[in-house]
Amino acid sequence: AAATDTAAHLSPPPPTMSPLATHLALVAVAVLLSLPGVPAPSAPSKPAPVPAPAAVNCELSTCTYSACSVTCGGGTRTCTRTKTATESNGGSCDKSLTSSEACNPMACDAPPFPSPPPSPPPIIVTASLVASAKLTLASTVFGPTYNDATFKATILPTIAKAAGVPVSAVNISSVTKTSRRHGRSLLAAAVVVELQVSYGVDGATPSLNVAASKAVPFLTKALYMTNWLLPTTMQDPSNKGTTSLTAPAGANLTCPPKETYNDARALVEAKKYPDAARVLNVITLCAHTSSNVTAALDAKAMSDTYNLLGFSNRKMPSPDQEASELFYKRALQIDPKHVAANGYLGELYIETKRPALAREVLDDLKMMCPPPTGCYSLDYLRSAMAKDGQVEGAYVRQIQWKDCFGEVCSPVNVTVGDSLDFRYETNHNVVNVSSLADYTSCTMGTNVVGADTAGAAGYVSKYTEVGTHYLVCGKGDHCTRGQKAVVNVFPARAVLSKNGTAAPSYSKDTTMETASAAAGSRGTFAAAASAVVAALMFVVLG
Repeated sequence: AAATDTAAHLSPPPPTMSPLATHLALVAVAVLLSLPGVPAPSAPSKPAPVPAPAAVNCELSTCTYSACSVTCGGGTRTCTRTKTATESNGGSCDKSLTSSEACNPMACDAPPFPSPPPSPPPIIVTASLVASAKLTLASTVFGPTYNDATFKATILPTIAKAAGVPVSAVNISSVTKTSRRHGRSLLAAAVVVELQVSYGVDGATPSLNVAASKAVPFLTKALYMTNWLLPTTMQDPSNKGTTSLTAPAGANLTCPPKETYNDARALVEAKKYPDAARVLNVITLCAHTSSNVTAALDAKAMSDTYNLLGFSNRKMPSPDQEASELFYKRALQIDPKHVAANGYLGELYIETKRPALAREVLDDLKMMCPPPTGCYSLDYLRSAMAKDGQVEGAYVRQIQWKDCFGEVCSPVNVTVGDSLDFRYETNHNVVNVSSLADYTSCTMGTNVVGADTAGAAGYVSKYTEVGTHYLVCGKGDHCTRGQKAVVNVFPARAVLSKNGTAAPSYSKDTTMETASAAAGSRGTFAAAASAVVAALMFVVLG
């Protein structure tokens, strides 16, 4: 070891270059670097930066689906996911955990016919209401091809349908052809048909109610609208009928009835229409059993009963529009100016797509409910027509001018846009005077608006502005005898009707001038006052 150290210590030092040699070496290197193809020495490399950790987005599980909202026809279902890996290093998780998607797009099969509701158990008939009718028909209904048997077979189905019973419950007891003498000849006069319809009951109230709901329309048709019982080919204006009702003790029909018209009204106001109809049917059946049937059924109060019966049938869960029309028309046979029945019938015409008939009712109501009072029946019918897309159109009221002596036609109240059509013979005319004073004193002037030659065709005056007009007859002493009228033209206004739509209505301005206090208390204003009472009924029921 000592020898080794000594040898190392004694080794010569490495050779060193002289400054000149070092310079020459550097020059040689520079020359070599300038030669083409010789790469320059690379700069010493820096240490590489450490890369940032990669962003990691979240991960979600596969969908768990809810049940589809429908089994066919296209529905939706909900996809629910859970997070299986959390986002990190700035990663995102913008995926929704719930989403909705379409499902079951295939068409549905046609639904099977629903099973009919179970029939009520048959009643054990212990008694029968028997509605009898005697129909006197035009002789032409018994055609040359008929004999008694074929005639009965023709009318039996329609009578049974009108009575609401099977043909087995109808008995046509006789068919008689009557004649009348014309000189030495006997001519066919009429065909008289006598028949009975049996409505079986079991002595309990429910079966009586069912029987009454069928017997009342049948009796009403037979007695007042006989053509409703017959085939179309046998209907004739001369056809008429009489009826009677037999109600044995076992039928459980109590007359006078325990419940009244006011009870029925309360049920209508509570919207219990089947119960209201039940009460009204019993009231009507009892009227048919009265000792004086005609007086009982023609009583003014029965117009309200029939009107409410029509309303109840129309508002049933399953409306009976035919019965409703029958009862409204019967109410109007008793009282043609029954405001509520007119309004309801007009609404029924709208519902059954008979606009021309609805318009006729509207014009009748305009006569019954003139401005400024108007009536709710008129408002509601107008609203129903507007909602159905019907145009009300112009209203032309015809006035028989020759019948207006004693100022019975005054005042005439109309609204802007209405027209008056004056009809008269050549010994009358229509003069428009300028003031109330001239109207009162019959100072006529020369403003003849309706010449004496115009009355046969009709002098029509259309009123386009609010105001008052004074019309008199300028012939002879007609004006002093009261052949004159004040025409008040009222503006229209919109009111909110029961179904929420705007309906045109008369202005409630009562300041229009009238000829005298007496004129204001007669004629049209009196009719308007009675219309208000009927309108109140309409509001309650509507």
